[in-house]
Amino acid sequence: MPVRQLDIKPGKKQFVSIAIVSFILLIGSGWAIVNGAEEGVSSPSFLGSYGTAVIIFEMITALLLLAQFLRTGRFTYAFLSMAYLWVALISPVQIILLTESISVVSAFHAGGTEASWLWTFWHIGFPIIIAVALSLNGSEPVVTHRPVFWAWYLYSAEIVIVALVLWLTLSGWVAFPQVVSNDNHYSHVLTEVIGPLVAFACALALLMVVFKGRFKTDIYAWLAVAMLAALCESIVAVYSGSRFSVGWYVARILSLISSSSVFIALLLNTMTLYLRVIEQNRELREIASIDKLSQLANRREFDERLKDEVKRAIRERKETSLIMLDIDFFKTFNDSYGHPAGDRCITQVAASIRKFISRPADLAARYGGEEFAVLLPNTSEQAAFELAEVIRTNIASTPFQLDDGDHVTVTASFGVASLNPTSTADGSELIKSADAALYLAKRSGRNRVQRPTQSWHFERQCQESKVEGHPELLRKH
Repeated sequence: MPVRQLDIKPGKKQFVSIAIVSFILLIGSGWAIVNGAEEGVSSPSFLGSYGTAVIIFEMITALLLLAQFLRTGRFTYAFLSMAYLWVALISPVQIILLTESISVVSAFHAGGTEASWLWTFWHIGFPIIIAVALSLNGSEPVVTHRPVFWAWYLYSAEIVIVALVLWLTLSGWVAFPQVVSNDNHYSHVLTEVIGPLVAFACALALLMVVFKGRFKTDIYAWLAVAMLAALCESIVAVYSGSRFSVGWYVARILSLISSSSVFIALLLNTMTLYLRVIEQNRELREIASIDKLSQLANRREFDERLKDEVKRAIRERKETSLIMLDIDFFKTFNDSYGHPAGDRCITQVAASIRKFISRPADLAARYGGEEFAVLLPNTSEQAAFELAEVIRTNIASTPFQLDDGDHVTVTASFGVASLNPTSTADGSELIKSADAALYLAKRSGRNRVQRPTQSWHFERQCQESKVEGHPELLRKH
């Protein structure tokens, strides 16, 4: 069962980024602890934006990690997902309590104390679940072959627990100690009991992430940043002295960093995988369209491009040309020097063709065996003829070295055809015309370029010579 779907090792740039972010977190937190006691006022607009961002980051992160659990069956991902779901379910209610939007509902006891206790459950539950997740990670991670079953079971259990926590906090059945006074100042319960407990839980989770995750993947690396931000937030929030102080708002920013770190890592990770898939598809496309021996396009790619170029030529009313060429006496060459030499000969001829194909729209292809084709969109017959002559000259003037060190001359015959297509069937006619010209180039002595007009004139002369009893005309040409 695959277990490394998103296990991408962070690079040097990511480690530098992690180091910079961590340094900023520590410096900012230190400043907030020293200077954050200045009192402020409640800002519903800030709380609304902050709450929305936290919910979005946490929920998407939970879903991405759940998807990873369903792919791999690794319980570490399941509990990481549950940690973020825990925050996504509790944080909206806690933020609503801070804005006092729920106080109109008589069934709930909404106020500062309830908001503080929800913050406590949020910030203790999150690192504990993270620690559990990392405890299941190791050289032999705990894996299940029934991830869907366990996802339903674990998520249902968590939702029930969250519902119970919310009901007990808001219903008034349990008399929680007051931790925030009416003037928003913190009590000793928060600063001396809850604060150290939350900080300890976050520190424990951070150590688990560092020593169990060991920064082996992007997720673990940025999860360490998230837990460092959570630890800094808990310290700054509790020891800033009061709610809505400067330090308290700094703590909210630290909370956003904690919520978004793994989300951004997963997003970048998914983008990396997506780009890899695109690159692999491109490579597969090239493999499927490239002839392995000649490194030119194969017959399939040629046929597809010819159809496309004929359609484009019809729309744009442009001329399309085709060069067909065949290595002269190739069967004899193979029989004389062996198939490995024949393969090298094909490679050398392909290199000569490729050397003179410069336009992106042009396509050089191995048509089959020792035969090649060059498709030239928006090219006149004369231009195609001149290009064919250049390629022919280069092939003939490039000696082929045999295994024993001797050199032999390799030549090729060319047929050139051109047309202004009016229907998609004209692609086949273009091939027939160029192939007929190639055939007559070989009949007329090889190592030459033949046009359709020359082919027609030559055929007519051949027919007349047979009638007049001059079969030597074939040899002369």
